[in-house]
Amino acid sequence: MKFWSVLLLPLWLLAAGCSATSDTTDSLPKEVVQCPEPRPTPGEPVACMQIYDPVCALGDDGQWRHSANACEACANPDNIAYLPHRQTPESCPAPSGN
Repeated sequence: MKFWSVLLLPLWLLAAGCSATSDTTDSLPKEVVQCPEPRPTPGEPVACMQIYDPVCALGDDGQWRHSANACEACANPDNIAYLPHRQTPESCPAPSGN
């Protein structure tokens, strides 16, 4: 049961963040990559390579954030997915709810 809860929670959060606007999950870019499981717990140290390959991270609150790379984006337990290869914060999708 815990397996399904862990698997379905990020998908539910992603759908819930999108349902707050008039957009549907179809409006998310096709390149969205879900952060791998298991997710780090808050305060848990995570080792990421210091390679600059910027991404836009999708938080569980539906907001997009700019991160230095995919590992750093997914090391934040508040992020659930990311868009790869985004060079500037301006290349991230507009925040939901606006």
